[in-house]
Amino acid sequence: MGEQSGEAPTPDDNLLLQHKQIAESIEMIRLKKDQLLRTLRGLSENENPDRDLMAKLVDAFDTMTAQENSFLAVLKNIVQIHEQATNDVAKENDELAKNGNDLGSEQSQVVRNEIQQNKDEGNEEDDDLIRETLKELEQVSMQALAAAELNEKLVETLQRHKKNRALMLEMRKDKAEMLKTAANAAMVEVKKAKKEVSINRAELQKKQREADELRKAALKAGIQVGANEQKQKKILWKRVGNRLGKIYGRKRNEGSM
Repeated sequence: MGEQSGEAPTPDDNLLLQHKQIAESIEMIRLKKDQLLRTLRGLSENENPDRDLMAKLVDAFDTMTAQENSFLAVLKNIVQIHEQATNDVAKENDELAKNGNDLGSEQSQVVRNEIQQNKDEGNEEDDDLIRETLKELEQVSMQALAAAELNEKLVETLQRHKKNRALMLEMRKDKAEMLKTAANAAMVEVKKAKKEVSINRAELQKKQREADELRKAALKAGIQVGANEQKQKKILWKRVGNRLGKIYGRKRNEGSM
C-alpha cells in the first residue's frame, strides 16, 4: 500500500482529476447562471426596474455562458486528445507486436524496446497535452471566478438597492400618512372656522335686524311724542288765552263801573 501511495499519478489519473474539476466548474457556472436569471426575473417584476443593473446582469450571464462553453470545449478536447493518443499508440504497438512475432529474439527485443519507448513517448505527449489543457483550464477558471465574484457583487448591489427602495417607500408612506393626517386636521379646522363664521354672520344679521327694528320703533315713537307735544301746547295756549281773556274782561267791567 505504501509503495502504491508513493507512485506518481498517471496521465489517466490526471485526466480523471481534471475531468472532475471541469465538471464542478461547469456546475458552479450553471448555478450562478440560475441565480442571475432569478435576479433578472425579480428586477423585471419591479414597477421601475433598474435597467443599468439589468444590463450588467445580462452581460454577466453572457460571459458565464461563454465560459461554460469554453469549459465544455476544453473537456471535449481533453477526451478527444486522450482517446486519439491512446488509439494511435495501441495501433502502433499492435503493428510492432505483430511484426515482432515474425522476427528473431534480438529483433523481438528491439521491437519490445520500441514499444516501451512508444508508450513512454505517448505518456510524455499526453502529459504535455494535459499540461497545455490545464493551463487553458486555469485561465478559464480564473474568468469563471471573476464572473462569479462580479455576480455576487451585482447580487449585493441588487439586495442593497431593494433594501434602500423598501426603506424609501416606507418613508414615503409614513410621510404620506403624516400629510394626510395634517390635511384632515386642517380640513376639520377649516370646517370649524366656516361654521363659526356662519354662526357669527347669522348672529350679526339677527342683531342688525333687531337694531333696525329698534331704530324704526324709536323713530315712530319720536314722531308720536312730537305730535302729542304740539297738541298739548295748543291746548295749553288755548287755556292760557281763555284765562287771560277772562282776566282782561273782568278788569274792563270793573273800570266801567
